[in-house]
Amino acid sequence: GIPDSLEDLISDIKQTCALSGRIRLQYKDTDFGDMFVNLTSTTDIKYLSTVKVIQMDKQPFASPSPGAELLLI
Repeated sequence: GIPDSLEDLISDIKQTCALSGRIRLQYKDTDFGDMFVNLTSTTDIKYLSTVKVIQMDKQPFASPSPGAELLLI
């Protein structure tokens, strides 16, 4: 299920996707025409919501890549 806190969700995603450093999460908000908006609380997302992961820290020697999208189950 979806963790109760944003911090726990970030921790779970970082562990599952083997990410390090700071990340920002965005979700598709139906109130804004399915645009991605910053996630501030896990209460904003529902089962099977699409979450976009944005890595905030620059990774040395890594090629730039767009944010990954995750489907929460």
